[in-house]
Amino acid sequence: MDLTMVVFRTNTAITGIDPVSGKWDEQKHKQTITPLRALIMQIDGVNGCTIGRYEIDIRFVGGVTSKTKIFRALKAAVAEVAKQNGFFPLRGTKTPRVTLKPSDSYPTWSAVRVDFSTDLLVNMDDDATAPVHALLANADGARRTGVSQRALSVRFDRREVTAEAMMAHLKTVVGALIEKKDGEEGTYTYFPFSHEPVCKYRVLTTNIVI
Repeated sequence: MDLTMVVFRTNTAITGIDPVSGKWDEQKHKQTITPLRALIMQIDGVNGCTIGRYEIDIRFVGGVTSKTKIFRALKAAVAEVAKQNGFFPLRGTKTPRVTLKPSDSYPTWSAVRVDFSTDLLVNMDDDATAPVHALLANADGARRTGVSQRALSVRFDRREVTAEAMMAHLKTVVGALIEKKDGEEGTYTYFPFSHEPVCKYRVLTTNIVI
């Protein structure tokens, strides 16, 4: 399951602060936020959330929902709980609002990868691997491709394409390689030692900054 985290910030303290002394009561906060957390967890695709004094971290499944949809639902949830006692105790005349917090870090590359249980080719020279690189690169959002005897990979930017779309592309390429035969001889071009490779697919986040 491919999870993404998005962070939202409120314009006033959410809960757990004494309106007179301003003292933070973490236990009271944990008890009070239950209705807000329940509304957030009802959003389709949301996998979990952490609610602090001024920030809400939400983890969601990419491809099921999006930041835009979560943002819309979260604004409605904040407006709903603002009607209840205990929420936004220091708001004064403010209307409680939530905004998307800008990222504090630079984006990094992601990659889809498949590992094989058997060798891809007998000879891994450039002429043999070039067609595989070409197939992997033939997708909107593909950036750098990798071909080795036991693995294929495609690097991509999550701001441009989803992991689900790139994974679907990789699986299509692997399917085409498995079925590829040489001309009139009818022998298989790839996976010559065992034509039923076990394939292990993964989505990775690299440590290389874009």
